[in-house]
Amino acid sequence: MAGMAVLEGDVTDSTTVTVGYQTQDNNPTGSTWGTVAFFDNQGNFAHLARSTNLSPKWSYWKRESNTAFANLEQRFGDHWLLKINTAYTRGNVQNVRLYGTGNPDPVTGAGIYLRAAAGDSKDTRRNVDAYLTGSFPLFGRDHDLTVGAQWSDLEGTTNTVALNFPGDWATCGRERCYYIPNVFNWNGDISEVTYTRTGARRVAKTTQSGVYLATRLRLAEPLSLIAGARLSRWETLSRSYNAAGAYTGTSGAYKVSDEVTPYVGLVYEITPNVSAYASYTEIFNPQNYKDRNENLLAPVQGSNLEAGIKTQWFDGRLTANAAVFEAKQDNYAVRDMSVPEGTLSDGSSAYIGINGTKARGWEMDVNGEILPGWTVNAGYTRVKVTRAATDLLYANPPKDLLQLNTQLQLRGALERLSIGGGLQWQSRVQGYNIAYPLGGTVTVNQPAYSLVQFNANYRISDNWTATLSVRNALDKTYWANLDYNNFGEPRFVSASLRWKF
Repeated sequence: MAGMAVLEGDVTDSTTVTVGYQTQDNNPTGSTWGTVAFFDNQGNFAHLARSTNLSPKWSYWKRESNTAFANLEQRFGDHWLLKINTAYTRGNVQNVRLYGTGNPDPVTGAGIYLRAAAGDSKDTRRNVDAYLTGSFPLFGRDHDLTVGAQWSDLEGTTNTVALNFPGDWATCGRERCYYIPNVFNWNGDISEVTYTRTGARRVAKTTQSGVYLATRLRLAEPLSLIAGARLSRWETLSRSYNAAGAYTGTSGAYKVSDEVTPYVGLVYEITPNVSAYASYTEIFNPQNYKDRNENLLAPVQGSNLEAGIKTQWFDGRLTANAAVFEAKQDNYAVRDMSVPEGTLSDGSSAYIGINGTKARGWEMDVNGEILPGWTVNAGYTRVKVTRAATDLLYANPPKDLLQLNTQLQLRGALERLSIGGGLQWQSRVQGYNIAYPLGGTVTVNQPAYSLVQFNANYRISDNWTATLSVRNALDKTYWANLDYNNFGEPRFVSASLRWKF
């Protein structure tokens, strides 16, 4: 269930205020959590059905969030605009989830067993972003300037829980587990696992703030300089409390003060519709990944170098761009293979930070209206990722990725109808260091594949619109990823009716 309400009004001729509230309450049950086995116990591909779901019917993963927000826009004359955006969010997560592991016997279907976990947490998020943007004259030319400040705060409480197992669960070392008799006819009909809070908890707090400035200086008729910088602060730590509520210690403390991340670029207007550019940007990017102790990883740091050409056609209705790039990143988050997937309290996986990740490649895109009522969005990216020798990530992203989407607004008697479609193609991906049931690890190949989608929108009236969409229209079977092996979404057909006022 989800809902949203927004109220916007002009307080004065130059002042606009927006306030709103958004709520989401999702409670899926019996949904897949964890992976699907690559291999059977003989070392051959298991070829489990795409509909395989190891989760019992009673498993759940409830997520609830409520957000209140307010925005202010204040215009100063014809050239300056002040924007202030604020938001406050409260959320909570409760789940009892089961993870299947093992390799099935190709005849009997035995060999898969379930492990259980639970999570109970809540969090609050606050953020404020304010900036002033506009233009100013200098040396006979108009230049652009943006100056702003940002602050955000996240506090999350994770309650320690104890699982309560029914009698049909076996003891597996220090864990409890349930052996699935036959995965081929498994229906998830087993006794329910519950949990209780122990009273102990862990409170994690992360605060970040920054000020930034960006400018575009028109140095000469065809040449502009784009430059800016951000001064950032970032701090995180976690405090633990026992069942009696007493403080027991602090962990995961990390602080970055006065981190400066500059960027600079040049833009050369070859013609009014064609421009060339080159830019250099330093990277300081806080991330939400956690380590095995549930502490946030330190921010990603690095640099990005890019050069390209931007063009526009048909009075700006269509753009076509091309670029080459190289990005270097340290403390890049990769899966911690020393602990099983999805074992953190919120159901996520543990990560570690790896230095020396580099991505180099090129990309092209075309976006806009090629004919009245006919829009196209297309792009092609080729990228090669190299990693440090200590990076045990199972799979890199595909080297080649093509996306093509188009939409046509019909005319005449069918002017209320628009139809569209899309194609996404990616090249082969290899998964490395995949555990093999007969010992050691192997490399698994995901061949290149394409996904096709269609949609149709019919405007019933000024207020009502009906939509029919089909994703993966050809019902392609593929692995969504190879480091957390699950099947991709099968053919999905949806219909919706939207009303606006």
